[in-house]
Amino acid sequence: MVVSFWFFTFGAFLSQNSLFAADKETAAQNEKSKDVVARIGDEIITAMELNEAAKDELKSIESQIYDIKMNKLDEMVNEKLWQLEAGKQKKSIGDVQDEALKGANPGVTDAEVDNIFMQSQGRFGNSTEEAKGKIRELLKKQKLSAVSDNYAGNLKNKYPVKILLEAPRFQIDMTGRPIRGNVNAPVTVVEVSDFECPYCSKIQTTIRQLRETYKEQVRFSFMHFPLPFHQHAKDAAMASLCAEEQGKFWEYRDILFDNRSALAKSDLVSYARRLGLEVNGFQQCLDSGKYNSKIDDDLNAAMKLGVNGTPAFFVNGQPLTGAQPYESFKKIIDRELERK
Repeated sequence: MVVSFWFFTFGAFLSQNSLFAADKETAAQNEKSKDVVARIGDEIITAMELNEAAKDELKSIESQIYDIKMNKLDEMVNEKLWQLEAGKQKKSIGDVQDEALKGANPGVTDAEVDNIFMQSQGRFGNSTEEAKGKIRELLKKQKLSAVSDNYAGNLKNKYPVKILLEAPRFQIDMTGRPIRGNVNAPVTVVEVSDFECPYCSKIQTTIRQLRETYKEQVRFSFMHFPLPFHQHAKDAAMASLCAEEQGKFWEYRDILFDNRSALAKSDLVSYARRLGLEVNGFQQCLDSGKYNSKIDDDLNAAMKLGVNGTPAFFVNGQPLTGAQPYESFKKIIDRELERK
């Protein structure tokens, strides 16, 4: 009888421990399935929660990684194009490239050299003559590289290239935003800008060039990002929204960028008069501050997209920071049009 009781007790002990071990294993599996990254007492933080909390910062880094990969991919694609063309001509890659550059002797003007020299702040050496010599050689190499890239670009017509690397994209709520151009255009360029920012004014030449080049294929929109150290930027943003009330946002916006050094309230009213707006209504709107919350909403939305300065752009959700050259926009827009 004692022996039977001992076996029963021992069996119960084993069973209890087995259940405990099973519970532990189940808990571990549950934890693994949730990808737990931290435990605080009985509470946990999962990888999904962490990714959601850090999504804006991660998106910005993803964009940087994508840019690095895309630049390298462009180099690799061009390399393959040269290989294919060399194979077709039964020549070496070097011979084909030399032939492509034959006769190319891009001139470098003194003005171009002087411009880089003024911006370089001694990075090319202490001697003016030595520095300018280095700058001239660098500019010549850049221009020859552009000729080579242009030739490789023409090879894409002979050997079609399709880029499949997906770019990270930000989702931008377009509700209520002004649109310039074909509302059904396949590509949307959202400009995040400040009317008093010198670089924002400078890049308008590029924006006009894009509008002329792509016409019905690209539409443009706008987000306000008046910087706190620009005295008149918020009033100018307010004025543009008051002009929008009367159907003249884009025309008024263009005037502001053309006159970024004259944005006092009296100037803002005079621009409204120039456009033939109903001035009393415009003045009342401007003085009321009725669009303060709308401007703040734009600021907050832009910061969530990783914007911390102006100008900034999003081409179908892909970020471009700063006063980028026309070619930077063209590269992304052309790629987006190829996807459609």
